[in-house]
Amino acid sequence: SDPASISSKTNDNAIANADIQTSSSYGNADTTAAAAATATSQTSSSSYNFAVLIISYHKTGHDLQEDLVKLLIDEFPPPIGPNITAKGVKSLVRRRMHTPVHLCSRLYLQPGTVAVQHAPDLFCSAEKLAKILLEEGDGRKSNNNNNNIQPKENDLGVKIVHLIRNPFTMAVSNYHYHAKKPIPRPEMWITRQNPCQVTYPNGELFADYVLPSLSKRSYEALNINYDSRLILRSEFEAIANDCESLYQTRPGLEHANQFDHLLNLDAPDGL
Repeated sequence: SDPASISSKTNDNAIANADIQTSSSYGNADTTAAAAATATSQTSSSSYNFAVLIISYHKTGHDLQEDLVKLLIDEFPPPIGPNITAKGVKSLVRRRMHTPVHLCSRLYLQPGTVAVQHAPDLFCSAEKLAKILLEEGDGRKSNNNNNNIQPKENDLGVKIVHLIRNPFTMAVSNYHYHAKKPIPRPEMWITRQNPCQVTYPNGELFADYVLPSLSKRSYEALNINYDSRLILRSEFEAIANDCESLYQTRPGLEHANQFDHLLNLDAPDGL
């Protein structure tokens, strides 16, 4: 049995999906590369020649993602299946992170391994994403006679499980999860984050990365056509204005954090 058969996405679909990612943040290239380098697993004990990547986002199947990795390793141990990377069920690189030079998270995937990544930034072109998925990492490269970097002969590519969710139900799930006490320890960011921030630390707008994909009428690679654009810049700005009209503007909430707002605002406003 091929353990990668649990993933039905082909490499072409994975590349096409890069055009519709909406994660956001900003990071340091050295930090990314260092973190990714530690994710390389020993592949000598595995004859499985695919890299397996399982992607999820906040409230889109984080626990399921970890369960899939454990199930895959338990049911298909090496050499039949892949090794788990040194990162285990932790992300290869910091989530929601990219640099102005590399607009996609650089994952350094290795054949014979299964890895997870939470909320990767995938804002680069489909061609660049293909290179990142298929050519990055010393274990995936070999030199031909022309000194061009080529995938090794036994490297069969990447199998991807991409967990996504309806944006509205994801927002509702986020609201119910975060608007309750006590705050789960990993979620203390809810007391520090400004929910209305629409820029990266360097001042670039989230919209500048999101809208080129979400404002399209069609995605030829996916054979999808829409009656209208999914979101316009004016609509994006309207969402930000709605947030600013609610955040720290109500009596008693002038200095409150996001968590306090979720507890005290009416549900429609909190959502």
